[in-house]
Amino acid sequence: MKYLMVLVAALSFAGAAAAASFTSVPSLADERLMRLGDIHQDLSHLHDDCGTRGYLQIAARRLNEKWENTVKQAVYFTNTGVNAPVRGVVAQALDLKDEVAMAQFVAGAFSNIVREPGRLSREDRRALDAFKALLGTLRGDYTFFHGGHENSFGEVSYAVIVDLVNAEVLVLQADRCR
Repeated sequence: MKYLMVLVAALSFAGAAAAASFTSVPSLADERLMRLGDIHQDLSHLHDDCGTRGYLQIAARRLNEKWENTVKQAVYFTNTGVNAPVRGVVAQALDLKDEVAMAQFVAGAFSNIVREPGRLSREDRRALDAFKALLGTLRGDYTFFHGGHENSFGEVSYAVIVDLVNAEVLVLQADRCR
């Protein structure tokens, strides 16, 4: 009986230590998310061609895990390909109906240069408007996050969209080349 109690306790601690896990996929089920990823790629010059994007499928996730933790793990997986707990990454849920939140999300996906319209070309502004318009069509079963992390190479910002129906995640990162 004593061994059974130890086994149950060990399993409960092991489950608490586990993080979400992901698999990379070549495309996402929602065409709008794919288009957002394409626009991010087309505007790669806004983040010096160093930004990354990740198309991820959620392979496993604890039911009681906070979405912020899942998003942090998705960003880490996009950068490293490793499903492991992560530290030093900040994630904040956003309501994109608010203009300030929309600006934070877009800046997280590209860079702070998008906040300076004078530095953008007409084509860049059109693409960003299309990006924002597509974001406006994503309602209901989508959650939006903005955040950042810093490592020895510098600070990186990101924006993440979680499709709750298809259990898919789109990670859009902005990184300045050094």
